[in-house]
Amino acid sequence: MKKIFILLLFSLLVQKSFGQQSTFYTQYMNNLYVVNPAAAGAYNASDFKLAIRRSGMSIEGAPQAVFFSGNTCFLQKYGNQSYFKHGVGVVINNETAGLLGRTGVQANYAFHLPLNPKKGQYVSMGLTYGFQTYTFDEKAKIVRDPTDPVGNTVFNGNSPEGNVSFLWYSPDFFVGLTSNLLTPQKLRWFNDNTLDRVHQFTAGYKFLFAENKFGLIPSCLVRMAGKSLQYDATMTLRMQNKFWAGFTYRGGQGTAFFAGAGSKFFNFTYSYDFFKTNFSGYHEFTLGVRINKKSNRFVEASSYKPKNGLNVPIWN
Repeated sequence: MKKIFILLLFSLLVQKSFGQQSTFYTQYMNNLYVVNPAAAGAYNASDFKLAIRRSGMSIEGAPQAVFFSGNTCFLQKYGNQSYFKHGVGVVINNETAGLLGRTGVQANYAFHLPLNPKKGQYVSMGLTYGFQTYTFDEKAKIVRDPTDPVGNTVFNGNSPEGNVSFLWYSPDFFVGLTSNLLTPQKLRWFNDNTLDRVHQFTAGYKFLFAENKFGLIPSCLVRMAGKSLQYDATMTLRMQNKFWAGFTYRGGQGTAFFAGAGSKFFNFTYSYDFFKTNFSGYHEFTLGVRINKKSNRFVEASSYKPKNGLNVPIWN
């Protein structure tokens, strides 16, 4: 029975997770940098996040993913009150599901141009280069069926990635676009499948109320891979950036709920996904550490007072 489940997970993985080339990441509002590298350096701080995403199925080979991201900011004075911002960062991912695995590294640079320094409004562009390595688990031999083309396929491949991203943001809103896989790659995967180009659009807006102590943030993530279209619609409630909670509707595929808490230096978020087509949902945990620079020019240029705790980019 366990072998049957492992093969079933393999099939689901081939058709969905790896076919889409980018794993569902529910907590994009907790780490926008993962889906839009132009966000690197948006905070005047060094920001590190470790995320673990795992299926609720308690069997060997259940899908799981681990992400590590880090980015930091360097300021360059421009005029009397404006600052260019330069951001650099890295993302490392490791994903397994059934018989397949994927490991990748991406490094990026982002340049932030001030549009309205008094309101903390910037536009940024990010350039990313990295690679993904896809592997077939040799332990598949224990479930190999001589008549099964899946169990008798040896799969191994590398895919370089070159991404470009754009982001327009302030303490009130953000609008971003990321284009992945600018050069489609072929992998040795059954019939030498070609990976699709992936484009991701993100946007969000913050409404303040209760004397600016609370923020209500509707946001969205739209993903286009080849001919497929997926979207997440999210609503987040924040209280002075110390506590947050919300829910996500994943266009026709499921829903997710999340909650988190944080301080000036640490934050933690937990989410649970419900998928209509899966036997169980997904748990996702994210731990963040932020080391602030001595002078936060972004906050000083903001249109809100620092005591509100909501005068930074609206993602966490």
